[in-house]
Amino acid sequence: MQYMPDALEKALEAAITGHAWDDPSPTLKRDEVTAGIMKDVLDSYGRGRRVGTR
Repeated sequence: MQYMPDALEKALEAAITGHAWDDPSPTLKRDEVTAGIMKDVLDSYGRGRRVGTR
């Protein structure tokens, strides 16, 4: 279970950026799909919190 936080972080990073966390030559890919994934993540994990504000 101790590897789970790292695995989740790497999976989210890959989904949002469009490349694997260990990709030797990553290129940033931003489009409607990756923006939708990030919105879904924030909606799910940010419920009841003011995510992105201080």
